[in-house]
Amino acid sequence: YQRRVHGGTDPSQLFGMKGGFKRANMAKQNLDIVAKTPGTESVQPSYLLVVSSEGKLLSYLANSDINQFINTTSQFAKTFSMAIKEVQSVTGVSPERLGYSISLLQSISYP
Repeated sequence: YQRRVHGGTDPSQLFGMKGGFKRANMAKQNLDIVAKTPGTESVQPSYLLVVSSEGKLLSYLANSDINQFINTTSQFAKTFSMAIKEVQSVTGVSPERLGYSISLLQSISYP
């Protein structure tokens, strides 16, 4: 079953998002191992957490709130970029582990 999105959604905004979710999840899991994921020691949500869970959110929104779906997809590239900056600022992690997470995130580009 596939739902078609009409009205206001540029399909090109969806290209590559699945890969972005996957890489964000892998980067997050890599940092979770050493409890250094952004947001671990803060009540503020992290961009990495938002991006890694956005696939599930979009699945929900596609069937419940199309306007929020459109808004979320239009902001994805910006949020993903902020997640990269956030991970680059992580301290107390081995250079190899941090470099792996950063490389995962930087291997995706959006229009």
